[in-house]
Amino acid sequence: MTNSTYFRVLKNTFWNLWGGSSLIFLQIVITPYIVHKLGTEIYGIWSLAWILLSYFGFLELGLGTACVKFISEYYNKHDFSNCSKIYWTSLIITVIQGIIGSIIIIGFAPLMVKKFFSISSQLIPMTTLVIQLSAIGIIASFLLGTAQAVSAALERFDWINKITISKNIVQFLGIAIILYLGGSIIHMLLFSFLLQIMTLVIYYLLGLKLIPELNNQKLDKKAFRVLLKFGGWVTLSSILAPTLDNIEKLFIGSFLSVAFLTYYYVPFSLLSRLFLLSNSLSTALFPAFSEMSSREDHATLQSIVLQATRILSASVGFISILLIIFAKDFLTFWLGQEFALHATTPMKILCAAFWINIIAHIPFAFLRAHNKPHIPALCHLIELFLYLPIAYWLIKLFSLNGAALAWTFRVSIDTTLLIIATTYFLKFPINKILKAIFNIGLLVPSILMIIIWCAQNLWGLSIWFVIINAFIFSILEILIIWHFILRTEEKQIIQTLFFQFKR
Repeated sequence: MTNSTYFRVLKNTFWNLWGGSSLIFLQIVITPYIVHKLGTEIYGIWSLAWILLSYFGFLELGLGTACVKFISEYYNKHDFSNCSKIYWTSLIITVIQGIIGSIIIIGFAPLMVKKFFSISSQLIPMTTLVIQLSAIGIIASFLLGTAQAVSAALERFDWINKITISKNIVQFLGIAIILYLGGSIIHMLLFSFLLQIMTLVIYYLLGLKLIPELNNQKLDKKAFRVLLKFGGWVTLSSILAPTLDNIEKLFIGSFLSVAFLTYYYVPFSLLSRLFLLSNSLSTALFPAFSEMSSREDHATLQSIVLQATRILSASVGFISILLIIFAKDFLTFWLGQEFALHATTPMKILCAAFWINIIAHIPFAFLRAHNKPHIPALCHLIELFLYLPIAYWLIKLFSLNGAALAWTFRVSIDTTLLIIATTYFLKFPINKILKAIFNIGLLVPSILMIIIWCAQNLWGLSIWFVIINAFIFSILEILIIWHFILRTEEKQIIQTLFFQFKR
């Protein structure tokens, strides 16, 4: 990878990190207030609505991802006519699929609520209405992915994150104000939909500014075939991924209760923010991977895959261990002792699971950019047949802890299969990527866990001793990553970007 490409990837990663960090901050600060005002059961209904909405995301047919890939390719060739064809063909298909998805959810909502979820009888009408209203928002949600694809294809992640940060601030503060003024979950949904529409308009106008030729609306049969050929396998992943990511939550809502779902969903949602670094990096790498794959530059691809894996494994591994150590204290401080009583053990299990899952993000991005979207899709298909019975059995036996164990089992299979596929196509031995995963950056977290476990369980030392040691080891971890994992050119680019962002 050239220095200019390296600079661009790291700059985009910084922007993605900035946008994601703002969401984590808002979630940590405002979520306790929302849970307190709604109560655990109604917040569980709110969570359930968004889970179902994400599940039907498969109807988007992978068009957002396909748009990024093909608009990027055509734009670099100055083929603006095909950019317009891809863009408008995708938008029209997206509208049709969004309407289909909305009709399906609205029609089946009463049956789903009554037959599949454990909800208090007095809340059944409200839950049905919430899910049906959420279904209407699926059209705007789908369109948002396609409209944003233009900015992503042209690697304008600075604008994407400026818009995202603004949207998140308005959404969280708006919801808090609605609840403060006595509004209900219905008002929260309507406000969220209005905000989605406004964001959609902004992305549309930004797309026209970046590629003025998009103003020439064109629906093209060839573009339709190109989009669906690539998006077909992405669609299969999109069908399976929501099931794999959410089936244990639906089982909790069905076998236990919607109130119990809150104890699982809140820490799960928080930990999903660990995807911040991996998503930031893999999203920025996707166009670069596509470019290098077209040139069959396997040596550079191999180097980048291994280096990105080292960085992710060390940094996210350390954060995961810190969260395992402080899970109970953090949840008690954040949401109260009763919440921590139910959620601490699942959160600890999920911390390990998310670290395992994050390792898979770089192989996943590489395989798609390498025109092998069928590999992740087939991996998801294999996982589905194993995951469903295991999730059912473990939740029945171990409740919320079983759900966390089942999800850990699923992501372990996923990561293993994607790593094997990546090493096969890049033609390097699997022990190289294993060394990248279990690097020196994991040594510090391992020592930290042993010391703090002894301090808490054997020596009975205070929480302040634990916090001070965690701080010291955090500094050591940063120094280890800087001196032993990052390359010289990466350090130089990071320093340059730091002073640019500071200004």
